Amino acid sequence: MTDPQRDLLPPDNAELSALLDNAASIDPRVWPRTLSELVEVYVDYFRRAGLDAAAALIQAKGIIIVLAHHFGGRMVYLPQDEKLTAALRDAGIWRNPEGLNVRELAARHNLSTAQIYGILREQRDINRDRQ
Repeated sequence: MTDPQRDLLPPDNAELSALLDNAASIDPRVWPRTLSELVEVYVDYFRRAGLDAAAALIQAKGIIIVLAHHFGGRMVYLPQDEKLTAALRDAGIWRNPEGLNVRELAARHNLSTAQIYGILREQRDINRDRQ
């Protein structure tokens, strides 16, 4: 079984691969404060998902290493509360696994058909830009 984190990494990045391979021995308390706090958030998440403390810490450190590799040096906006809920709802409307029509989507999400069309237009642009 392959490491899902390694699938995101370029195969020639030896330094990053070494960090992931040695994640268990890296003490996040010496990391910059924000990275250390992120590790704590992920440890809590993995503990709630049923991992023991040691496994949760290893997974959390690995995720932070990968995130720092991909997003390091950039300002990253993370929506919260209502904006996060709306962003996740909009992505779900775009995916629409049930194959509902616009009226059905509007009724399900308590939105107008115009709002659904706007969400679909915005999500189409977002997904087109990703390709």
